[in-house]
Amino acid sequence: MGLLDLLFGRRPLDPSALRERLFDAAAAGDRGVLQRLCSEHQAAICDAFAAWARVPPEVRTEPAALQRYANGLIAVAATLDALGVSGPLASLQGGDDPLAAWREALGRARALRAELRFAEAASGLEEALIDHRDVRGTAVDELMAVSLGALGELRMQQGRPEDAEEPTRRALALCEAQGDLEGVRAYLSNLYEVHRWLGRRVEAADCAERLAGALAQAGAPDGPWFEVQARIVRTGEPPNRVVFDLPDGRRFEVEDAPPQATSLRCVFQRDRLRLLASEVWTGRGEELGGRERYEEALEAFEEARRADPHDPHPHYQAGVTLLHLERPFEAVARYQAAEERAPGWFHVRANLWLAERLAAGAIDQETFLLLRRLEEGAAPEQVLTDLPPALEAHPDVARLHLLHGTALRRLERTADAIAALRRGLAVQDGDLDVRTRALAELGTLTPDAGERRAVLEEAAAVAGNLVAAAMARFALRAGDG
Repeated sequence: MGLLDLLFGRRPLDPSALRERLFDAAAAGDRGVLQRLCSEHQAAICDAFAAWARVPPEVRTEPAALQRYANGLIAVAATLDALGVSGPLASLQGGDDPLAAWREALGRARALRAELRFAEAASGLEEALIDHRDVRGTAVDELMAVSLGALGELRMQQGRPEDAEEPTRRALALCEAQGDLEGVRAYLSNLYEVHRWLGRRVEAADCAERLAGALAQAGAPDGPWFEVQARIVRTGEPPNRVVFDLPDGRRFEVEDAPPQATSLRCVFQRDRLRLLASEVWTGRGEELGGRERYEEALEAFEEARRADPHDPHPHYQAGVTLLHLERPFEAVARYQAAEERAPGWFHVRANLWLAERLAAGAIDQETFLLLRRLEEGAAPEQVLTDLPPALEAHPDVARLHLLHGTALRRLERTADAIAALRRGLAVQDGDLDVRTRALAELGTLTPDAGERRAVLEEAAAVAGNLVAAAMARFALRAGDG
């Protein structure tokens, strides 16, 4: 099975078999199935549609079969048109749209993008742009802007930001000339990401300022966010940090979040966007790992790493997978790679600490598996039942004490939880991620105002875990310390 088969869990359908499945759905009036098939197989349908439009001789002689064939062909073309692929329908209507081939190329590029075939999609768009370079008109300018913007985004997804800049700039200029404010915002955002990826701080900050103005003009909630980003990027953006999202769509740096906010979601903010292929492959690897197909999961994470060498997440998830395979030395290398790319990414520091102890033989595989099981949603009663033997065997592992304290807190045994957290903080095992989390947890529980401020300040200063440190900083600002 090939890589795309691994990703999508299916083999490409033969064109004739695909046509029959589509026509069967049309004949049955099953629009849901028809839409799903057209969405999943856009590229293949577009490739085969011209051949399908030539009705087979054996069908022409059978009135019922001919009617089914014609109805199926029209239904497929109409469904594709609703999905933004107008070429097949235009061809059935006599080809009176002079831009039909161009629209078809754009629709095909979108279909190929969904299949992560970025180079093929970009090549088709480049050909369409060359073929129509001498065509003029308002409709042409609109299609030109969309095509250039799509080409820039495809090159970016290929990991070629230096080649994405020129078409993105041209798309932006066309939208500005047409007064297309939505297009201006979209391509300013894309250009901003291009400059961030290339480490061009001044150019990225300029784009952020322009984008803030365009968003403010539209009354969008994220205009102030980009004003702040312009300042941060211009002075030097850290590779990874935590910011807050609010339910109303606004995003804030920790220091700027409204102190009275009660529903905050922590989000990691890196200094460059994550490429789609890495995201898809990593998701596939996580799915395989969840089914304990660890070797296949590693293959998927390797595909993700190749697609986006800067993404920390495939390294992070590969580390977890390697620990399940009892390969801690390799896991250490993967966690170190994740930390290099995005310091403080999720629990990378705690997991690196754990992998190093496993490699040194200071912690056994059974304890690792117990930690994984209890940390992944086990009921607090189950934690309190299963944890004591591990605590007795490893009283010097702060992570076990944190897990104990968290379970007690969930059962509203506050005094016992505080005692467990204090025992964990008394352990000096060097796991700063766990220490930050234990300090922040204790800060939410202790009734002693002096202790609360002291532990929150230490959590913010240690910052071994970025989420816990951010919440501690927010609590201090909000007056909880």
